[in-house]
Formats: sequence, C-alpha cells, structure tokens
Amino acid sequence: MCALLCACTGAQAQRPAELTYKASFTGLTSSTAEKYVIEAFHDQDPGVDLSMDVALQQAKVRTRVALNEAQLADALAAHGIGLTLTVALQPGDGDQRSIAMPGYPVPVNTGAPAADHAAYEAAKQAWIAAHPALYEAMQQAATP
Repeated sequence: MCALLCACTGAQAQRPAELTYKASFTGLTSSTAEKYVIEAFHDQDPGVDLSMDVALQQAKVRTRVALNEAQLADALAAHGIGLTLTVALQPGDGDQRSIAMPGYPVPVNTGAPAADHAAYEAAKQAWIAAHPALYEAMQQAATP
C-alpha cells in the first residue's frame, strides 16, 4: 500500500549528502595491494565510487557514508599499506585554507550542524596549536 501511495504522490526518501575524500597511500605497489584498498573501502560502503591512481598512490573517494579512517587504516596496515584520508571541500563550502595549508582541517557535514561546527573548531584549534608558524603565515597572507 505504501509503495503504491509513494509512487502516486511522488514521495521519495531523502538521500544523504555525498562526501568526497582524498586518500593518499604508502606501499601501494601492486595490483594485489590495489585490491586490498578496494575491498577495505567496499567493506564500509558497497556503493563507494573509488577512482584510484596507483602511480601517484592516491584516490578520489565518493560515498554517502562517513568513512571510519581508523578502521580503514587498520585493515590496510595488515597488508603493509599506509593511509591518510582527508575530506575534500565541496563547492560552496567556502573555507579554502586546507588547499593552501596541507593538514588544515575542513568542515565535515554529517547532518548535525552544531556537532559538525564543534568538531571543526576543535580540530582547527588543535592544528593551530601544532603549527603556530604556519598559522601566523596564513594569517599574514590573508591580511591585505
């Protein structure tokens, strides 16, 4: 009955926002290693879109699931593959500092705006504390 009602009214479930990650690897030297990477990402999201560049040891990852970097890193480490996962900026996100300053945190939209903001601010303050000279240089570059 609901399927008929939904089909007639055009009602649809809202899809979660797509997340785009950049994955950087170490030890990605064979097609076997590439298969381990694909398997690890598919374990977290069977619908993941993974565009790999083995020569550059990196990948673009598009998913509708917030990936668990620690679980991915553990799964890949068992095969001698290192992983660094960063969230790429989405169009309109506005904060371009992560492009200029590698490792600078970027906002992640999980659908909980208050928690997202708090997590971003905490990560930003931790980055500033760990990189005071880079932060000062970034501030000076931003000042006209």
